Amino acid sequence: MVIGIATLAFTGWATFVQAQVAADQLDQSKEAAEEQARSQATRTAAWLDQGPDGAPRIHVANRSPDPVSQVLAVFSVEDSHTSQGGRLVLGSGGVAFESVGPCTELVVDVDFLDLKGHWNSVLKKHKLSREDLLFRHPLTSFTDSKGDSWVRSESDLMKVDDGDADTDNAYYHMQNAHFMTQQAVPAAKQTPSCGSSDPAT
Repeated sequence: MVIGIATLAFTGWATFVQAQVAADQLDQSKEAAEEQARSQATRTAAWLDQGPDGAPRIHVANRSPDPVSQVLAVFSVEDSHTSQGGRLVLGSGGVAFESVGPCTELVVDVDFLDLKGHWNSVLKKHKLSREDLLFRHPLTSFTDSKGDSWVRSESDLMKVDDGDADTDNAYYHMQNAHFMTQQAVPAAKQTPSCGSSDPAT
């Protein structure tokens, strides 16, 4: 009788351990799938810097071996002069690319962006020149090779239509930015390394 109880207890314990192992394997499998889904997105980003002449430049890099499409680089456009209330935010501007090829970095010189239409009206309204504009807080959205859309800020990577309302709102608001026409083909160069998750280095 004691042996039977011990056997039953051992069987129950073994079943519990097997269930725990199965659950751990499932969790690991999910984590691996999520990591794989994000692998290309972590290798795509946009950032801002200044060229040798001090003019702002917009960089969009794809360090993955597959192209990304429907790429938007959106940024805050501000009056560079600081007043008592801080800098005046003039709106959201952006540039659009049909695609960015594998292991490719595109560089757009802001001096070659067409500021006619909306932005020309903004400059006239606030009595500013192109040189008075400050570009900050880049945000990029793109569609990966699997057809998933992503939004990437300076600190976060977020998947669109993944149940997060804030991410979805950010993505759809990006479509309403006032985009600037590129007057020259952006400079394209091969990324220093392909596969890095930090395109800004």
